[in-house]
Amino acid sequence: MRRGGRRRQRGRPRSPRRLCPRPCRPARNGLRGHRPGPTSINELAARLGVAPTTVSLMVSELSRPGVLQRTADPADRRRRIIAITPAYASPIGEWLSGGASAWECVMRGLDPAERATVITALHAYEAALEQAGDQHRKAQPR
Repeated sequence: MRRGGRRRQRGRPRSPRRLCPRPCRPARNGLRGHRPGPTSINELAARLGVAPTTVSLMVSELSRPGVLQRTADPADRRRRIIAITPAYASPIGEWLSGGASAWECVMRGLDPAERATVITALHAYEAALEQAGDQHRKAQPR
């Protein structure tokens, strides 16, 4: 039995931008500079600064269309290792590098004082996001 919706045609992998729902797009910034290769849910959660449950849900969503795969860790069969499937490795690499190239281009044109201003603004933005998230979590009924 098929779930609702249209069936996706096999062939070229979909663009990572179309696979990632809007709320998880900022998480790609946490993947920049991440060592390539398989990793565990807990390692990825620590890198992204989110709860392992959140990462597990994201991994489940990205496993359905075949973007990620979960395998048992040979050293500890209870532990799951997450890896990008070969079909999506290149498109995801291109997607992540595009943002890095854009930032490098922008920052290269700034003098040191302007770069410091941008970095200070980004740190303030990150702190405001964390504070807003904390307030949102406190406001939710239990």
